[in-house]
Amino acid sequence: MCCVVVQVLTKDSVTVSVDAVVYYRVSDATVSVANVENAHHSTRLLAQTTLRNVLGTKNLSEILSERESIANSMQVEHRRRLLRARNSRKHPKEASISSDFISSELSAL
Repeated sequence: MCCVVVQVLTKDSVTVSVDAVVYYRVSDATVSVANVENAHHSTRLLAQTTLRNVLGTKNLSEILSERESIANSMQVEHRRRLLRARNSRKHPKEASISSDFISSELSAL
């Protein structure tokens, strides 16, 4: 488990601070240790990237009113990244970590 805090610029140019909790499970410890220097840090970076990609396409009002659907879309986006990584094997560190975004608390700055 890790906590991620990200500053995101929304589609309508509002800066939003996002606090997210990420639960993850390493599915292949050997690959994780052999291919990733710091799996925890890599997971945090992947979570930040996914949050920015998803929230950067939404307006502030959409973020505040559609939290559940945003959480689901982040899970879908993350699973797509994992599948691409597994298929290409270019980024085995992403393929060896299975993450679920459980909750995120949003607050506008």
